Amino acid sequence: MEKIRALIKQAEKDLEVSCYDKSVSASYFAARMAAEIFLINKEIKHLPRRDDKLANTVLSQGMKEEAVKLLTLYGLRKKADYSPHVSGEHNAKLCINISKQIIKSLTRGVLKLVPCKLPLL
Repeated sequence: MEKIRALIKQAEKDLEVSCYDKSVSASYFAARMAAEIFLINKEIKHLPRRDDKLANTVLSQGMKEEAVKLLTLYGLRKKADYSPHVSGEHNAKLCINISKQIIKSLTRGVLKLVPCKLPLL
């Protein structure tokens, strides 16, 4: 959870200094890490490396909204990392908000399984 918090803080700081692509990317990886922790606590043995497969695994655990949001973040992260255009402030803010929603929801699911081990953000 410490790494997730650090990534969100980095995303917020990057937003403040107009490093929008970095903010989008950090937001995505914070949410991805929350998804991985969630799945590990659900005793999923092999975590998918591919982003779309990870979202599908989250979906298979009954977390449809979180899976859709994770795919949305992934799409925005790909644009931020590979597009010749710079992500705007709007996308950076959107990604931070979506990431926080995913983290909160998936962390709540983890807390049901492992009380007091992973505090909420």
